[in-house]
Amino acid sequence: MKVFVVYGSDSDAHSYNPLIESLKENHEVSFEVISAHRKPDELFARLKKDDFDVVIAGAGIAAALPGVCASKTKKPVFGVPVAAHFGGLDALASILQMPFQVPVLTCGAKREDEIIKFLKFSDWNKEASREINIVVRADVKDTPWAQKEISRTEKFAKDLGLKIEVTSNTNPKKMNVVLVDREEDIRAEEFCIHVPLLNDEDKANPAKFLKVYDWTQKGGLWVCTNNTRNAVISFQKIFNIA
Repeated sequence: MKVFVVYGSDSDAHSYNPLIESLKENHEVSFEVISAHRKPDELFARLKKDDFDVVIAGAGIAAALPGVCASKTKKPVFGVPVAAHFGGLDALASILQMPFQVPVLTCGAKREDEIIKFLKFSDWNKEASREINIVVRADVKDTPWAQKEISRTEKFAKDLGLKIEVTSNTNPKKMNVVLVDREEDIRAEEFCIHVPLLNDEDKANPAKFLKVYDWTQKGGLWVCTNNTRNAVISFQKIFNIA
């Protein structure tokens, strides 16, 4: 697999050097430092070459780089929140909270190894790429906020011609999207994408993002709060390169 690694600053070497060395064990890696804020035209030109299978973009503070990459390529984009300030909280929020149809898969701050682990999954097949398994606890499934999220994801999946089911356990033969309501829901050792699931009151409370930050520190890859559809899009992008 050809992996394009791009970071926003030379000062992020503590993050990208070990990441690149680990990636080289199994992948063909290219690397550049390009700031999305200072050199957007250079970034757009580099992405336009499209000589990669996936992009891993890392940045700190106002971490626009991964999101900009996702807006300029159809390939999967993985975002690394660099812990420059606040333990990477600001960068995580910038990367995680991407809008519908512009997904970035992200890990917790200082958890770049989660991206490497995700990429090592080798059982990408066409059958699995058409079947989605939404994993949600039984006591959460019937709540209004869970039903809203499941319903719109089912409609979205149907429009894409995908099969979908809702269960309480992951299935290794399907695309697993795990709705996380509490820490115990996290499946860090399984091939899945996590989606923080919050009710309207919690979504309106800034302090609740600290909980999401803590969840990402437990491992796994993540997309935006209550945005299961972006997880589906991410999986589809991944299967398209397999």
